[in-house]
Amino acid sequence: MALGDYSRHPWFVHMPKFYDWLKQLINDPAVEVVPNRAQGREPGAPSRIDTPMFRAFEAAQRAVFPDAITLPSMLAHGDDERLKEASPYKEVEFIWRSVLPVVAAQ
Repeated sequence: MALGDYSRHPWFVHMPKFYDWLKQLINDPAVEVVPNRAQGREPGAPSRIDTPMFRAFEAAQRAVFPDAITLPSMLAHGDDERLKEASPYKEVEFIWRSVLPVVAAQ
């Protein structure tokens, strides 16, 4: 028995198609692909980009990572996450600069 641990893309909502694709990819009649219990879970509604939080993300990105572009998408991380920055301090600064103006405005 093997257990696949994967994160699905938030925009990929048609799980039966995914399982069909996975069966074709494996291409082994001895392997049974069984959907997980959360198969029927509906994805959350997308967040708007005209919000104080998105504007705070953009401002923090310009301050901490001036060459980056803010994209209105989210990538969920699984247990294979790696810290890509040479220093975690930039990541902490980004989060601080993102959250502080929104919380202070409350």
